[in-house]
Amino acid sequence: MLGNFDLNSPELKALVQNTSENELVEIMLDSLKQLYNNPEQLKQFLSTLPPMVRQQFGSMRPSDEVLRPMAKMSAQMLRSQITGGSGTENMLMQQAQEMMKDPSMGDFLTSMTGLPGGTQMGDQEPPAEWGRLMNRGFAAMTADDSAEAEDCFLQALQLVEKDVPDKLCMYETLQHLTSFYLHEERYDEAEPFLQMWIKRGEKLFGAEHVILTGAYVGLATVREQQKKTSDAEVLYNRALSIADKQLAAEPDALSGIRENIGTFYERSKLYNKSDLLFQSALALKERAGINVELAEQLLRYGLILVDRGGNHTAKARQHIERALRIKEQKLQADDPDLLRSRTALGAMECALGNHDEAEKILMPAVAALEKVVDDKEDLIWPYEQLKKLYEARGNKEEAEQVSKRLSELE
Repeated sequence: MLGNFDLNSPELKALVQNTSENELVEIMLDSLKQLYNNPEQLKQFLSTLPPMVRQQFGSMRPSDEVLRPMAKMSAQMLRSQITGGSGTENMLMQQAQEMMKDPSMGDFLTSMTGLPGGTQMGDQEPPAEWGRLMNRGFAAMTADDSAEAEDCFLQALQLVEKDVPDKLCMYETLQHLTSFYLHEERYDEAEPFLQMWIKRGEKLFGAEHVILTGAYVGLATVREQQKKTSDAEVLYNRALSIADKQLAAEPDALSGIRENIGTFYERSKLYNKSDLLFQSALALKERAGINVELAEQLLRYGLILVDRGGNHTAKARQHIERALRIKEQKLQADDPDLLRSRTALGAMECALGNHDEAEKILMPAVAALEKVVDDKEDLIWPYEQLKKLYEARGNKEEAEQVSKRLSELE
């Protein structure tokens, strides 16, 4: 339904008018799931979204916990469109606030912000102006209007600091403001608000609440950018300690946090620690299901091992080949994700010195990607691997041609 429906369709109007609210939510949920099972329809649907939303929506894990809040919101919006023409600004704001109150919205907002914890509104009603400012901020973020988004979130923070400094909407504002700054890579500006987030979160939820993991991960990221590696490690481990206690029944969420912290140890070249976290993250991800997300995680770990080189290459091959097998079962032959995985396999063969095998894999994969990707930036890494292959073989003319193509893409 979501991929290609016409609001003026008599059949759609009849369906909405003759279906209960709960039934419509289930229909929308099923439609969202079908999108993830049909790469062409998902690609068409994502192309209608603003860039930031397209990127985050496309990477979300398609579980009921994540998709149901969006299905509920989509059902409300669709019914408003069909029965009332189009929703008013106040009505849209109220619907957005209601969606955010849903406890399951935490998984969705975790996907959108990249920080664990999500959000919980609680029973306290925030000021109406706060809601309008926050919704304007969200709209500006989806339109990639950073200045407007920042201004709205800062105004919202001033409002709740003045009127309701001890209520849950204060925490809400800090969470989204810090997520915004981290997304923009404005780490020094994020730091004081992350400190406030921790202070407010501990007061509102207690020191061991899972919702604080996002603040600790965010602050650790800031410390890492400031080259304060020891401080960053303490904060990452604080986040991990909370997550291990509170997310034992949610293997998918815990997997993401463990992988995130594993990349910190990888960057620090503490491979024993990073391997333990990566391997436990993979085990948790597999408990959540054998799917494309597991394949992506296998691929990421495999490429990390390729970069290390040495005696890690056998394990790298094992992970990359398994990722490719999963994607071949789940995706169509021309799906960009599958083609990128083939590119990764070719890059691994090149790194191992198997240049003939690498060329057999890389050339058709890159040629196929040229035909199917919408964002040309997605071609940069595959072409970089092809350039490395030609340089390794001493094919200067071919390497120069690839360099020209990379210049066009960049």
